[in-house]
Amino acid sequence: MENSKLFIRPEELEPYSPAGHTGTVNRRLIGEDVCGAVNFEVVLGELEVGGAAHRHSHTELEHGYYVLSGKCIIEVGSERQEVGPGMTVFVPKAVEHQIEVIEPLKVLVFYSPPLYRK
Repeated sequence: MENSKLFIRPEELEPYSPAGHTGTVNRRLIGEDVCGAVNFEVVLGELEVGGAAHRHSHTELEHGYYVLSGKCIIEVGSERQEVGPGMTVFVPKAVEHQIEVIEPLKVLVFYSPPLYRK
């Protein structure tokens, strides 16, 4: 595959701030628009202290978080917990969730099926 996007550097990707989030910069690492992936999506999220993913749900997909650095409180349904580096959180389809940032946060977010589609 000539000129493929199989190897991706986050700093080369266009940052964006998703709706319903504050103090957040995301970069889509794997997705249809980046490398042609159609069945799942991976996003690198960086959130500043005081930033948040406000309470919302995704009716058509499930997703998970893997915390690379920082700390936050994640609420999934009625469960609420402080999470930090090395922790994984699963969010089932149609379950409300939110994130409150305690320390600057860097997190990988995995979606299936993809949240974004061309």
